[in-house]
Amino acid sequence: MEEEKPIDLFVACGEISGDIHAAELIQALLKQNPNLSIVGITGSKLRQLPVKTFMEMESLQVFGFWDIVRFLPKLMGLFFKLRSFLLKTAPKAVLFVDYPGFNLRMQKALRKKGFKGKLIHYICPTVWAWGKKRIHTMKNTLDLLLTIFPFETELFPPSLPTYYVKNPLLSYLEKYAYQSLKARRHFTIGIFPGSRVKEIERNLPLQLELAQEMIEFDPSIHIYLSVTNSVLRQKILPLVKQKSYALQKASIFSDSSTNYDLMRSIDLAIATSGTITLELALHKVPTLVNYAIKPLDLFLAQKIFRIHLDYYCIVNILAERLIFPEFYGPNFSKAKMLPVLKELYLNAEKRKALQNDCNKVKEILESPMKAISPEKKILSLLQP
Repeated sequence: MEEEKPIDLFVACGEISGDIHAAELIQALLKQNPNLSIVGITGSKLRQLPVKTFMEMESLQVFGFWDIVRFLPKLMGLFFKLRSFLLKTAPKAVLFVDYPGFNLRMQKALRKKGFKGKLIHYICPTVWAWGKKRIHTMKNTLDLLLTIFPFETELFPPSLPTYYVKNPLLSYLEKYAYQSLKARRHFTIGIFPGSRVKEIERNLPLQLELAQEMIEFDPSIHIYLSVTNSVLRQKILPLVKQKSYALQKASIFSDSSTNYDLMRSIDLAIATSGTITLELALHKVPTLVNYAIKPLDLFLAQKIFRIHLDYYCIVNILAERLIFPEFYGPNFSKAKMLPVLKELYLNAEKRKALQNDCNKVKEILESPMKAISPEKKILSLLQP
């Protein structure tokens, strides 16, 4: 890739959420300095901005430990291609957004090869969950770490400049132009199966079975199914037809671009674990959180990577107690989830209590009054 002028900033994203967060940050940077030369690994959001694409983000997407093993040769090829490009073009700074498995290795490899530019990581890896040794690696390779959860700044030594920035979800909610609400006549349940094909294939079938059970329990219930795009919708349709005849008549497909409108209109949610659970909490939607894990992945997580947490949903981690019921791995079953779902449907007081708990989660994110502006920190590193 030939560049007409030196690169000020290279931005590297590996997942949809990272692309969204990166686009928001890049917009803020360009507002401060429209002349920045930016190149990157880009998703659909970044490609809408004046950012030159070195590699499309979609080429990096894999799911689960076993998928990483299968796609390892391809990932290694992309890794060395990116490393060579960065060493050759020597951008002033590289902004790595989330995607720690790939990005932390790239940061270490660049430093080992003598890269002199600034290395920035935005959205802290879950070192509080597993891989605490990464703290030492990050301290020795990074120039700036930007976190989106307040407690993360306490995990790193003073030698690594680490700052809490306002969680981007709070900004999205503030800017979002909600559609006018229609009067609700039915109890509504939203299903959020995930954003990737394999994630959906593993989680949605059981989510649909739960929806079917609820419709049979009360035919007046309405089910809303959120999908990321039209391609995924076509893949989801056969699952709906296979798992739930009643759901075919009751469900309404909702595009993920209107998720916030959907969240403001539903009474309960069933959601695959991820950022979506925090978005649901910020909309005060009582949610059952699930995550299907293959037996091999579960073995690797528990025995090899030694991941053992009190909670796995970020809403519960922030609150340091159980707010949203969690159903991960072997606990993701109809036998365990259906009674909880019915109880929340029948018990308005319990739903109200969960909504109050959600308010407390928002307060935690808003509590640090001195959250810094990430664009200013990044621009200061780009100065000669």
